[in-house]
Amino acid sequence: ARPPYPTERGLFDKPTLLNNVETLVNVPWIVTHGGEAYAALGFNKSRGTKALSLNSLFSRPGLYEVEFGVTVRHIVEEIGGGLCGGGKLKAVLIGGPIIGIIPPHLIDTPLGFEELAAIGAGVGHGGVVAFDEHTSIPELMEHVFSFGAYESCGKCTPCRSGSGRVEEIFANACAGDATKADLRECHELVTALKLASLCGHGTGLARFAESILRYYPSEVEPCFK
Repeated sequence: ARPPYPTERGLFDKPTLLNNVETLVNVPWIVTHGGEAYAALGFNKSRGTKALSLNSLFSRPGLYEVEFGVTVRHIVEEIGGGLCGGGKLKAVLIGGPIIGIIPPHLIDTPLGFEELAAIGAGVGHGGVVAFDEHTSIPELMEHVFSFGAYESCGKCTPCRSGSGRVEEIFANACAGDATKADLRECHELVTALKLASLCGHGTGLARFAESILRYYPSEVEPCFK
């Protein structure tokens, strides 16, 4: 979202190809075993494997390579070993902050592009962040939109103004100084982000907000008097 784009003017002012390290790491295996063997891994339209980085709240944090099709539950409980100290899972975020959050009742969803998109989440870069019962959902919302507002390039109004306003609304909510009118405004701002943002930054923030508002109303709504 921030020109100049590398494909037009990158290194030495020349068109530049950028690849994720994960993509390059897959190349030797594919060259050795063949594309068909790699495509045989995974399921449905999500083929191959995915590198996942589990955060420190897991009993076994670290970097893991998994085949597409394993469930989020398998990632949390079998690979990650559950949460440290026997903590209770409150939410899982896969693929970065500008993507939908996954509540506990949906962790049997398979790791797949279409499958996670169907519940408002996504694969993203594969970072897996767990949140336990001590996490404040309104504070998490404020934190993510603080990041979103800071990282906004400022080109489009919904993201430039809307992300900062949502951050402000939830800061007030966490301080006990927000109204039901503020919550209605938040819904309107999220809709504007979703429909009118010029890039995935704004629409991703909208996906995150929609998942919070959809899956955690019992924790969000009481903050608005």
